[in-house]
Amino acid sequence: MYVGADESETTKRKCSLKQKKKYFRFIIGFIKEIIYFVFLVKPIIIDMKYLAKAPLEAALRAGGCTLEPEIGWWTYSTEELSEIGEKFKGGRDALYIPTLQKTGEPVATEHVQRLREHAKSLGFSNETPASGMWVLSETGEVQIEYIWILWGIGIASKVRKNLASLAEEIKILTNQDAVAYELGGRLNFV
Repeated sequence: MYVGADESETTKRKCSLKQKKKYFRFIIGFIKEIIYFVFLVKPIIIDMKYLAKAPLEAALRAGGCTLEPEIGWWTYSTEELSEIGEKFKGGRDALYIPTLQKTGEPVATEHVQRLREHAKSLGFSNETPASGMWVLSETGEVQIEYIWILWGIGIASKVRKNLASLAEEIKILTNQDAVAYELGGRLNFV
């Protein structure tokens, strides 16, 4: 009887060791995710959006400017720039998909198409073709590019929580220094 009790104790220790290893792997994975989010996916939140009077000047001062057919030219800033234009607010959630890389080279058409389809599958049912005017980090030149803004109102909370990660994926796939997304109308960059 003592031998049986001994084997049972060994089995318990083995199970316990397996559980501890599994738990340890889970904790390590969780810590990696936190490190990734905190250090790599740091959104820059911008509250102030302006309808731009002079788009080129706005792009040079703020780093970029966007033309949407329904809104007109608009820009953003972390500081008060009332001379650029009139402030406005929105309430949408949106992903921005660029068509040119930070080098000025085109993003592969299949990447752009796949990103648009993925955004639509997540509930971003509205698609706005827009123009973006940005200052290229590689050359310092002003670039005008065609962009896609996929947006929606009432996007699922699970998707909203992952917008920064989605924008990070877009940034990597399209070779950008930063990519914008909107959460509740607030502009963010990763």
